[in-house]
Amino acid sequence: MRKQILIIDDSHHARQILRHQLEQSYQISEAPNGRDGMRLFDEIKPDGVILDLQMPFMDGRTVLQLLRAKNKTLPIIVLAANVQESTRQECQMLGATKLISKPFERTLVKETCQQLFTY
Repeated sequence: MRKQILIIDDSHHARQILRHQLEQSYQISEAPNGRDGMRLFDEIKPDGVILDLQMPFMDGRTVLQLLRAKNKTLPIIVLAANVQESTRQECQMLGATKLISKPFERTLVKETCQQLFTY
């Protein structure tokens, strides 16, 4: 059975790029905002999450905190535009497994998933 990855990002375009890159190897679910992402997380119990920081209804920092409260070891890749060192440190403090800057290189996300979501 393939690992399940939940992509939480308000950008339809970013979700489609990620789906296209990853759907050959992983089962993909998507949510357009943090609130829907948390609902879907509770329903499907994914093996990992790819999370945008800037979203409506519930931002990525809040989602990251909630995910960590539910699962201490869940691999969480945070995607963020204009990543400053303070943002990087905050994400690490909140429990992000990896932070990738947007716009991201498609191969980097795929390689990171292969490292984090291996059996």
